[in-house]
Amino acid sequence: MFRGIQSINRKPMRLVVAICVMAGALMGTPVVASAAPITPVPKTSQTYQNLMTAMHGEAFAYAKYSDFASVGQQEGLPPVSSLFSGTARMELTEHLAEEAEWAGLVGTDAQNLQDAIDGELYETTTMYPGFAAAARMAGDTVAADLFADVGPDESGHAAAFQKALDALNKVAGATVPDGPVAVMMPVVPGPAKAKSQQTLDNLSAAMHGEAFAYAKYSLYAEAAYANGNTAIGDLFAATAKVERYEHFREEAAVLGLYGDSAANLADAIAGETYEKTTMYPDFAATATAEGYAETADLFTEIAGDEAGHAAAFQALLAQLQTVPAGGLVIALSSKTYQNLLAAMHGEAFANAKYTDFASVATAAGLTDVAALFTKTGDQELNEHFAEEADALGLVGTDAANLQDAIAGELHETQTAYPMFASAAEAAGDTAAADLWADVGSDEAGHAAAFQQALDALNGMPGARIPAGPVPVDVPVATGAAQAKSQTTLDNLSASMHGEAFAYAKYSLYAAAAYKNGNTALGDLFAKTAEMERYEHLREFAAVAGLFGDTAANLKDAIAGETYETTTMYPGFAKEATAEGYTAVAALFTEIAGDEAMHAAAFQKALDALGKSGPVADTGGQVASTPGFWAAGLLMMLLGAVIVRRRLVWRR
Repeated sequence: MFRGIQSINRKPMRLVVAICVMAGALMGTPVVASAAPITPVPKTSQTYQNLMTAMHGEAFAYAKYSDFASVGQQEGLPPVSSLFSGTARMELTEHLAEEAEWAGLVGTDAQNLQDAIDGELYETTTMYPGFAAAARMAGDTVAADLFADVGPDESGHAAAFQKALDALNKVAGATVPDGPVAVMMPVVPGPAKAKSQQTLDNLSAAMHGEAFAYAKYSLYAEAAYANGNTAIGDLFAATAKVERYEHFREEAAVLGLYGDSAANLADAIAGETYEKTTMYPDFAATATAEGYAETADLFTEIAGDEAGHAAAFQALLAQLQTVPAGGLVIALSSKTYQNLLAAMHGEAFANAKYTDFASVATAAGLTDVAALFTKTGDQELNEHFAEEADALGLVGTDAANLQDAIAGELHETQTAYPMFASAAEAAGDTAAADLWADVGSDEAGHAAAFQQALDALNGMPGARIPAGPVPVDVPVATGAAQAKSQTTLDNLSASMHGEAFAYAKYSLYAAAAYKNGNTALGDLFAKTAEMERYEHLREFAAVAGLFGDTAANLKDAIAGETYETTTMYPGFAKEATAEGYTAVAALFTEIAGDEAMHAAAFQKALDALGKSGPVADTGGQVASTPGFWAAGLLMMLLGAVIVRRRLVWRR
């Protein structure tokens, strides 16, 4: 298990414990910054109760917004996903972390374990049985069954924490148990499966509790790691994962928490508006009256943050719902927006694939074919991808680019790759499953590095831009696929498209950082791009059987280019014209013409190659037909995350 919760100094007098939990696991080595100690407010005060209420709300917002981000991904709306992801992290790593300090939430490992035991026992003996009985009486059997199912889980958590406490207290024979294994429940939008308002209220209370347990146990885990109690840290971290990704999402499905992105944005606006106008101002007034001026300042500051969140959500909702006239701004809800994303993934993948096909041709002594692949790959990246990125407004400020990169890496490590690995494991494709598990850990590291860079860019004391990863230049390996399931092959295609897109995108972000004078940031983006391209993509390609001999590679390229020139780009151009984006339609049409010439050139090379003897097809299975190319094109949006910004046609 990887561990890492960053500790940062956000203000001279306040130590902020930032939680960076990747897919429920804690990564890296905890680093504790020094700061003046804080004296928590007394537990007898109303301000303490308000801090507890606020922390439950921030934890719930974190979990909810993170899952709303997944819905945005599913709908092909990366800016929505990026905004929700970024806001979720702020709720957790700033707001809740600061409130936790003033409440004195984290104690010794023994105190933390006792707190966890007390909480879990309350849930299993009182709260969940009460909720189940009320739901059963109201006829909400689905909710009743869920409450009855979650309760025993909490009993198991309490027992495990008790064993850990016994071990900490050196009770004879006591050992810290392994943590529970979470079931990663999917985020499924849909209506509520309960009709009673009491049941709905109880579901909301349960979810707030599960989200708070996740945040609290994550902090307890960091404290245990810092104290050298690794096994206890692992137990807290594993239990946190169950609360967040299993219990919370199961209850959310019954509550009907997840709607479409428009509904989720409206939900977020309502919540943030209440906090900024009512809850936090009231909490600040109470803290002031009780003489806790610094806590009042914190509440007031957070209220200002929530106002900014509400405004950002409102602006994005307006863009999502409005299709502007004149083709100047590409609406997030438009088909053209999603088509540009799809096209960019395709162009980035073509660049990576063709340059590696060139390596295969070079090794076979076919220098003319290698030159053709190289030249075509360059055009796909430096002309087609670049023009489409310009149309979409892909590159923003360095801070916006970092925020986008963080959201994308977290999506891969928390959602896409665990899901792909699980499906591959179920299908018996162990090589693919192991690879996704391995690459997911790398992506978590990338997210953490980008977060450190963003902290440094924002002037956080002690934060520095990391040097960046050291990529392994994986050789281009020809051969058959190491996976038998079509689902696994589809997911490998999606992963390769995502890695290729990350390479192309991060290369542009690096160029922007260099231009802005942020050399260290440019180096971080460039090194990460290299890792995505020359390590991750080639590892996926080897398992997918992407690379065959040169004849097979030419056939693959012809199929892809033919599909783009006859079907994909003409369809995209037609939809752009219908939506009023005539400049984008013209770009799609122009690129379709280029792809036709590519197909013809590849066919000519294949014909010439065929004159020298029979062709042996020894690989390249993953994308050798238009049908599979289309399937990959549909799947690849999973990895797309672009930060929210005004999207302007600038050419």
